[in-house]
Amino acid sequence: MFFRAEDYTLYLHALREAANNNQCQVHAYVLMTNHVHLLVTPERKRSLPLMMQAMGITDPLLTPHPLYLGLDIDPAARQNAYRRLFRDTISEAQLTRLRDSTNACTLIGNDRFKDQIATMLGRAVPTGRRGRPKTSA
Repeated sequence: MFFRAEDYTLYLHALREAANNNQCQVHAYVLMTNHVHLLVTPERKRSLPLMMQAMGITDPLLTPHPLYLGLDIDPAARQNAYRRLFRDTISEAQLTRLRDSTNACTLIGNDRFKDQIATMLGRAVPTGRRGRPKTSA
């Protein structure tokens, strides 16, 4: 996706234009060599999950989310409060389980939780890996 420094600049220019044209606020972004992460709030009725401000970096593309601003009035204290939200780490095994579940589009939780999600969606939810089962050698 990004091969030269100019590619990043061009992408950010296009992102800024798209955000303005579609009445969206960009709260944070991460540009990787082969993909991007965006945290965006549309100004229309649809809503997205809680957004954040990038780690204290000033960028005219970013609009601080009201919930982020509500963490503290002082910018440094606000950044520290935000970082504290994510201070705890998870084990490598937990991280692997989360990644596997995400990649397989399955839920992590007890049967009651899975039943609640199925009821909310009005359909069955996947309980295992998608695709054909592996064959033994």
